[in-house]
Amino acid sequence: MAKSLLRVYLTGRLTVELGDKRFDERRLPGRQGRRALVFLALERARPVPIDELADAVWGTSTPAGAWETALSAIVSKLRAALRAFDAAVSTAAGCYQLTLPLRAWVDIEEARRALDEAEGHVRAARFGDAWGPSNVAASITARPLLAAQLARDVVELEPFRETGWQRLMRALADGGNRAEALRAYASCRALLAKELGV
Repeated sequence: MAKSLLRVYLTGRLTVELGDKRFDERRLPGRQGRRALVFLALERARPVPIDELADAVWGTSTPAGAWETALSAIVSKLRAALRAFDAAVSTAAGCYQLTLPLRAWVDIEEARRALDEAEGHVRAARFGDAWGPSNVAASITARPLLAAQLARDVVELEPFRETGWQRLMRALADGGNRAEALRAYASCRALLAKELGV
């Protein structure tokens, strides 16, 4: 019996699947956990220095003082979430590195591979053969990468900016979460009505 292929979806809803086992972004330690997993997955070919991962997780709002301890706690929770999926986050020489099974499938990597294949067909004037892989690349890259979380961050920083709310609603809807998009709309409407009377 063939071993199940680990599949990692970084676009749309962040999800990891292995056979009938599955978890999505709700099982990760908040937005910092999502950012850490996405960054480590995108950079999995190399060890990532801890300060670089901290920048990816917190940006300019890296917590003062014990940020290394906070990052270690996030990585520890990631390790626990990934353990059942034959994946691990290793630590060595002040770096973290995500290790996935040899034949793991990561959507962003598949999009790059498919695009490269499509370009090869086009260069060889095999236009009909380019359609399939280019369609794969287009469908993967059309899904947002952490768009909903980034939009939430904008809304938290500037709650009265309607464009931030619009981006959040669009990202949630595009990610297949229409109920959450409607809740965001209701929150925006209530905030503007209460605070600005509009």
